[in-house]
Amino acid sequence: MSSSRRNRSPAQNPDSQALAEQAPDEQTKGEKAAEEQTKAEWPMPPSESQGEQNSDASNATQMPQVAPELEMGGIGELLKWVFYAIVALAVLFVMWRSRAEILSAIREFMAGLRELFAGLLGQKRTRSAAAGSGPPPEIPLAPFASYADPFATGIAGRYSTEELVRYSFEAFEAWAREHGCRREPDQTPHELARDVSKMRAFIAADARNIAELYARAAYSSGELPPTSAEQLQQLWRQMRASAAAPF
Repeated sequence: MSSSRRNRSPAQNPDSQALAEQAPDEQTKGEKAAEEQTKAEWPMPPSESQGEQNSDASNATQMPQVAPELEMGGIGELLKWVFYAIVALAVLFVMWRSRAEILSAIREFMAGLRELFAGLLGQKRTRSAAAGSGPPPEIPLAPFASYADPFATGIAGRYSTEELVRYSFEAFEAWAREHGCRREPDQTPHELARDVSKMRAFIAADARNIAELYARAAYSSGELPPTSAEQLQQLWRQMRASAAAPF
């Protein structure tokens, strides 16, 4: 009797077999229900991989906005330096075209400064001498008639250009003095030429030429221009022609 119960196969007991098959299914359903309930009560935070993906996506969307701004900034900087270079080249070109006028203006400015300093030093020396020894005796100045025209007499070739300039300027001072334009002790050659030009316009150009030549010969170590002799000869013509016509 006992042996027959032990030898009975599972197929001969259908109820136990059905119970055995339903048990795992009910257990799986219970586990899934518990897991869903746990997820509902405690939501899982987003994973790090999702954060990195979101960051990469945001960077990918922002890069096209930053790159054009950087590119435009570089182009603007380049255009600015190109503009500066063009302006510098234009200034250099204008200075090169006007180099003669610029050099002449610089020479006149330096000559004026030298004349100013020479006049100040001469004025100080005159004041110191006057304070120490009283008023000096007045020395009569040579009249214009005492100066012979070196070009008319043919002696101009015996002297250097610097000597002719100094001699002609002394004669010009005498000529101006006799015609009411006396040179003051602190007056520069250019200032004397300016005053003479205001009073008699026909000799204005010659007066400016002799003032410039004398300033170069007296205060500068540079060479005189090749046209110095012609300018001096023209000055002498004007002075001799108007010697008898007072201002």
